Formats: sequence, C-alpha cells, structure tokens
Amino acid sequence: MRFLSAIFLLSVWFLEVRAKRQVDCYRVLGVPRDASESQIKKAFRKLARKYHPDKVGEKDKEKAQKKFSQIGTCYQTLSNPDKRKQYDVTGGDPSENDGGGGGGGGGANFNFNNFNFDDIFSNFGGGGFGGFGGGRGDGGGSGGGFESMFGGGGGRQQRQQRPDPTPEKLEVTLDDLWNAPTTKRVGRNRVEIPRGAYEGQKISSGRQEYEIVIKEHKKYVIRKKHDLTYHHSITLTEALSGVSTKIPTFDGRKLPFKTNKIISSTAWKKFGGAGLPKANGNHGDLIVFFDIEFPPRLSQRQKDNIKSSNWQYASDKTEL
Repeated sequence: MRFLSAIFLLSVWFLEVRAKRQVDCYRVLGVPRDASESQIKKAFRKLARKYHPDKVGEKDKEKAQKKFSQIGTCYQTLSNPDKRKQYDVTGGDPSENDGGGGGGGGGANFNFNNFNFDDIFSNFGGGGFGGFGGGRGDGGGSGGGFESMFGGGGGRQQRQQRPDPTPEKLEVTLDDLWNAPTTKRVGRNRVEIPRGAYEGQKISSGRQEYEIVIKEHKKYVIRKKHDLTYHHSITLTEALSGVSTKIPTFDGRKLPFKTNKIISSTAWKKFGGAGLPKANGNHGDLIVFFDIEFPPRLSQRQKDNIKSSNWQYASDKTEL
C-alpha cells in the first residue's frame, strides 16, 4: 500500500515538473535560443506594448495580465546572463529563478526588485510606466504597482511609488496649451500636457513632478488660468467718436467690434469663449484693452477748438 502511495506521489511530482518545463521563454518572447540581449529587449518591449492591461478592454484584462506577467518573467530570466544560463541547462520554470518569494501563480512571480522599467519603456512616452516601478533607490524591495496588480510579492507590504516631492519647472507655450493634449520631451521623459492645463498646475511623469510655467507671448497674456488679455490700438478720433474694427483671437479668427461710445484708457471688452481651452471642452474668455494712440502734434487752431469744447467726463473702468 505504501509502495502504491509513493508511486502516486512521484507521478504527481513528475507531472508538475513537466508542466513547469513547458514554459518556453524563447517561444514566449518569440526569439531564437541564440538571441542577443538587444533582440530580447526589443521583443519584450513590443510584447509589453501589446499585452499591457491598460491597453486592452475590460473583458480581456485578466487574460492580458497573465500574459503580461509571463512575458515579464521570461524577460527577467533571459536578460540576466546567470539566470539565462541556468534556465538553458535546467529548462525549469523561470519564475523559480527570480527569487520573488512565492504567490500569484501562473508566472506572477515576476521579481521587480532592481528592475529598471524606465530604461525598457523610455520610448513609450511619459518616461516609462510611472508609478509601476522597480527598486531604483526606493529601498524597500517592494514591487510597487506591478506586483499588487498581478498578486506577487508573497504577502510583503506593497508600497506605491511616489513622484519626487520637489517639482521641476516645465516651460510651455500658449501654442502648447491651445493644442493640448500634447507631449513635451524633458530629458528622457515625455511629459503629457493635458487639455485645460494652466499656469502653476502640477503634473507627474514617472517619479518626477512638474509645475507648468507659461512662456511669455508677444501679444497675448494669461489673466487667470484660461482667460487671455489682448491690447488693441485705436486712434484718439476713434476713441472719442466711435470705432468699427476687428479683434484678432489667438487661433487666428477676427471678431467684429463696433461701438459709438467714448472709449477711455481704462475701458475693456470681453469676448466670451475666445480664450484658452478648458478641460471640460469649453474655452476661457478674451479680455481686450484699448491703447489710444495720440497724435504726435496739433495745430494751434486744433488746440483752441478742443479748449472751447470744454470736455469733461469721468474715466471709469467699465466694460463697453
């Protein structure tokens, strides 16, 4: 009876070992057995883009998570010369070579300690998969977002990677804000400028936080967040007797403006919806101030006529 029990246990063990040996990392990554380090890295990057859980629909997310984890485990094995040599000799389960400490099954033992995702995904935009990282100086040995996503880590306390507490100034132009969402290259990072971004807003890319600083424009000035101001020149005659003109907007339109009112140096006109884009799809306002051009000289007769008119009015900051 004991003999039969031993035979049964040996059979179960044999089947488990055989199942583990069926994980062919070269086939998983789609590379030959003599592939170079660069070939392995290129194949991993391509597959990681394809199977990243954030790139698939909700119904395929669980399947993508398992595939993505298997890809990561195989990459970690084949990209390490010692682990690759051991794997080539034993042909065993690659997840047993990572020292990851159990948990998660199905290739979820991908060890993220000392694994630099920013280098692998530096061409993805945004400086890698920010917040998912592996231990580049975070000192805790925790796998961060990836292990919590895939169930790895063997019960270790998970810690979310946080951006650098000191924000770096990120200079953007009004064109950047108008055309957002767009990206700007900062060193090795690609930082996404969201629609509706504004002066002083803080955005994160990977482990770095950035504070938006808007570069000065020749004609338009930020009033507050999404409102723009513009100074439009008119003659003294137009200021006193009325004006019919067109106001240029930042995107190149010409807005008609006509008034018979006296325009003082403190008067202004608001054009709703002609400012910068907001996150909700609307636009801020364009506030127009008027610069009155005085004549360089007057004849004595013109001066006398002005004096005889005895003009008197109060200059208030009013909207036209």
